[in-house]
Amino acid sequence: MSMIRGIEGKRTSASKTPIYSASSFPIALVLTSAVAGLYYFDSPRKALAFFKNDARFKGGNWERYLTLFENNFPTTVPIVISMAENDEDANNLKSNIIEATNRLKNVQKEFDVNPDIVAVADLSADADLAVQLGVVNEYLKSRSFYDIDAHDASTANLFRGKLSSDRVSIINTPFENYNTDTKANEFYDGGVVLAMQRAYLDGKEGAGWFASLSNRPVAMTSAKNIADHHDGADEADAYSQNQVWCVVRNGGLRPWGSDYTCSTDPIWQDGSRVRLVDVAIRQIRLALRDNIDKDLGELSVAKSSLDAYVRELVSRSILLGGELEIDEENSNVDLGEFAFIINFQEMPKARKITITLNRTSDYSQLAYKILEAA
Repeated sequence: MSMIRGIEGKRTSASKTPIYSASSFPIALVLTSAVAGLYYFDSPRKALAFFKNDARFKGGNWERYLTLFENNFPTTVPIVISMAENDEDANNLKSNIIEATNRLKNVQKEFDVNPDIVAVADLSADADLAVQLGVVNEYLKSRSFYDIDAHDASTANLFRGKLSSDRVSIINTPFENYNTDTKANEFYDGGVVLAMQRAYLDGKEGAGWFASLSNRPVAMTSAKNIADHHDGADEADAYSQNQVWCVVRNGGLRPWGSDYTCSTDPIWQDGSRVRLVDVAIRQIRLALRDNIDKDLGELSVAKSSLDAYVRELVSRSILLGGELEIDEENSNVDLGEFAFIINFQEMPKARKITITLNRTSDYSQLAYKILEAA
């Protein structure tokens, strides 16, 4: 959104984007209970304790998901909970969940936080919700994983055709895990599980926030729709060809999706790239907001800091290369408008590795040497 005064962040596919990093990002979950509302906590553990100690929050799915977060993806991460009022009528419940999803637009003004990952539990394969998730994510500059519970690639691809958001990634299946309270195996929304995995990975040392979720073991016992995955063309390929995440068994249960989003633009089908830009713009605005209405000397210091940070990202192997330059074409000294460009290329991830075994007769002479030595 253009602004008359302040700091404006933009992105392009021509590699002109500001870059910054952080080590921890808030997560937002849309869950259900008897009471609707918007809440913020320093960690999933505090959220779980709060709702358990308040009798108003009976029923719904909040306890099973926050317990899963605490047990399987232990991490201290700021968390926003938007509670949707539980309802036995499916249509009313859907409306309540969509309303709770839209309520997330208020988190910045209410709690002064901006969720980086958004997930909605237990309303899978609903195109209305999926589209609304794209709208909310565009507003928040966040990302979502969404479970479409598709038993085969053709079903998944039909749903994929309804979406075009570069902020929504779809996964074909719920995950399964043992619930210690009910003492039974239960299915958990695949989008929420990936959101928890994302938050867990963000808490790792180094550049966890830029690391891919794909092909990493996930702490769940099974999944409802596991894709066939072997040498040559397989079922997993059928999902990947249409930017749909699936789950495979490969030394454990693994999400398989190359960080795909639902964008129609190949540049922004890479969710890691989308997130890199989002993090950049958000952190740049935070870092430079005190420079508005200050003299040129302070802006020069900020420019030097940005330049140094780009070099640091290169040294940490987050960027393959990058440099800062003044964008004179979009600057106006008389009006106090100054523009910068950071040209960058992120560190590539190996999407495909090809190994060819080539039979040759080049080593025939070795056979004679072996015989001579006998």
